[in-house]
Amino acid sequence: MDLENSHGSLIQIPKEIVSKLKHGAGGIVFARTIGFFAGIIISALIARFVTPAEMGNYFLILNLAGLFSILSHFGTPNVLLKHSADAISSGKNGMIWTLLIRILVLALLSSITISILLWFFDDVIFRSILNNHELSTFTNYLIFWFVTLGFQAIFTELLRAHKKFFLAACVKSPLSSTLTITFITLFYFLSEIDLSLVLIISAAAPLASSVIAFFFYYFQLSAEKRVNDSSADIQTIQLVKDSFPMLIVGIGAYIGSHSDIWLISFFTDSTQVAYYGAAARLVILAGVTLTIANGVLPPFIAELRQSGDHQQLELLLRKVASIAAIPSVLAMLLFIFLSSEILSFVYGAQYEYAGYILVILSFGQLSSVLVGSCGYVLIMFGKNKLLMSITVVTTSISLLSTFILTHYFDGMTAVALAFTGGKIVNQILTLLCCKKYTGINTAVFLPLNLKNG
Repeated sequence: MDLENSHGSLIQIPKEIVSKLKHGAGGIVFARTIGFFAGIIISALIARFVTPAEMGNYFLILNLAGLFSILSHFGTPNVLLKHSADAISSGKNGMIWTLLIRILVLALLSSITISILLWFFDDVIFRSILNNHELSTFTNYLIFWFVTLGFQAIFTELLRAHKKFFLAACVKSPLSSTLTITFITLFYFLSEIDLSLVLIISAAAPLASSVIAFFFYYFQLSAEKRVNDSSADIQTIQLVKDSFPMLIVGIGAYIGSHSDIWLISFFTDSTQVAYYGAAARLVILAGVTLTIANGVLPPFIAELRQSGDHQQLELLLRKVASIAAIPSVLAMLLFIFLSSEILSFVYGAQYEYAGYILVILSFGQLSSVLVGSCGYVLIMFGKNKLLMSITVVTTSISLLSTFILTHYFDGMTAVALAFTGGKIVNQILTLLCCKKYTGINTAVFLPLNLKNG
């Protein structure tokens, strides 16, 4: 795999890294592709079993489960990934088991705290903020769901640190999605299905995948790692300090990319939430290739950072971003010209109304692909606070823009435009800061100039 740089010389990525990357990418591509389409199938099935208003409630609960899962795991998955990958790269495997136990305890305490707070303040969130009087009846299901998602994220990153990419990808999405589809279909034929049953199944699936991941790690990977290396130990207080910026980044990034659903709920109703949510779920297709790449790259970023070979690292990241951009552009073209038809086919005829929303959101998703894995580079280089600042600023811009644009557009259009603009600004700033503070450019090659070797 060769690439001609700006000076005209030919730089070659080490064959060992290429081999590992291809091996990891193969499993990730398969698992993430299955997981993505399984997720679309789940939404499509539910859309045909419930009313649009109930579908809007489902999207809101799904959205909130993602937010509260970040709060529950306290930003620990990325910290676990970084420290585990660094430990493996430097041969200090003895610290990983103790690190995992401390991460799990920290996440458990955080989960209990968030669950108690949500239990007491659910009416404030659902009625006053989201303007929805029905969601409080689903609080128990929401708590169950976000706790299982939080622990699922931890085990996913643990497996990725060990370069078990295929298994990590399966734990994160395909396994949970397959279980969800199986049981929703089964209950559909056995009895009448409703939103409560859908939520129970959706929450139980990540719990099952987390248990499988834990036992796989315990019995297959950690025989030599359960002996603690005290000389390389990381204290709990240090984990809290490392996790907190990631928690803020995670919350800010999630709010920046998902609070559009909340604003739709605030300005409109559950039916409009369903239409917007359908487009937002489907637009993930435009960025799925970069998601696949980010599932593989972090351990290699850590390895090349440890060796100090930043030139090879930049070459690797830019080439991956360039390849990932090709299918994303193709997906975006489909969304532009066939948006209503695609929504109607996937969710049903009444959802074609959101076709123009799908077009708007596609531009924001495309920007994420074009800048590459700059966010992950900042994390792996310890620039968590910088990434946190960027996220807070751009999220604030998106929220403020929404309230301004509602004076000129309908609720769905205003939210779509504001959050797409905010996402583009976020990606550009992240790329510029990555280049300035790490010296690494992760953006696609324009024009695309790749050679296979």
